[in-house]
Amino acid sequence: MRAPVWTIVFEDASALRSVVDAVSSVMNRVTFRVAKPKDADNYMLLFDGTDMGMSCVVSARIVIDHVTFASETPPEQFSFCLECKQLIVSIDNPSCARGKLRIEGNEDATVRIVMQDPDQRSHKEISELNTYVDETDELDDLDDMRLEYTLETDLSKLKEMIKKAKKSHAERIQIQIYLRDEASKQISVVVFTVKGEGYAKHSQTFCHATQKGDDGSLMVRAAADGETDDDDITNMTLVFDAVFPVDKIDAFTKILPVRVIKTQVQNSMPLFMTHELGCNMGGDDNTKSIIRFLIAPLNDFD
Repeated sequence: MRAPVWTIVFEDASALRSVVDAVSSVMNRVTFRVAKPKDADNYMLLFDGTDMGMSCVVSARIVIDHVTFASETPPEQFSFCLECKQLIVSIDNPSCARGKLRIEGNEDATVRIVMQDPDQRSHKEISELNTYVDETDELDDLDDMRLEYTLETDLSKLKEMIKKAKKSHAERIQIQIYLRDEASKQISVVVFTVKGEGYAKHSQTFCHATQKGDDGSLMVRAAADGETDDDDITNMTLVFDAVFPVDKIDAFTKILPVRVIKTQVQNSMPLFMTHELGCNMGGDDNTKSIIRFLIAPLNDFD
């Protein structure tokens, strides 16, 4: 068997699967870059890409457990481009869903993907895929992106609104944040709204006290676990109002195995969702596996 030029190994394939699931919903090909992020000692699998309409961005980095090279002088970084559909077929193996994944790069511009469950050592899933030339530009670093508001959202409630949007053939969802001062605290009301066929309008409201986030942003919540039920927005200040495509939000939220997600928002800026992937959670920002999703706002709601 020919020796690979490079080999990368993930002890748990679930993080990569989550990234590919998100990417495949908005683009046909994915270009991965293997490099050491700034201030990081180890190689990571990096991805930054946009859809054809430049309306959303997917950005991810995944911790690589092992990297080896045939050359005695390893490169600082390298990249490879694969077709999303074929990559999903290669790693969608329920019998070893959280198994070990090895990707080998060959001189003939192909990659070999090997999956194996550590409890089923006599069995392997093997795929060989062609790579493609990547002509996309590298995106700006998103690590320092900070927006004015952090929206902590109960995903089950957001998914209910997305379901209503689909049933009523609504293509857009409006997100609004209202604030008012009340005695020694500040109250927020978050409103999700979709407009369907026949001029039907469906909304969800969430009322909570605000908090100051660790990053300096104002944290508001869209969850059903609060004790305040005064959602009258008549005398409140509208501080955020934007409309986003339902299908792009659905593409990201449907892959998440969590109940709550934090989203950064600010008027005239993209909606910025971040999720820490299964392994290496809670570490330093430069050494943990994460996926980020940016969605550009639409011009109107009608």
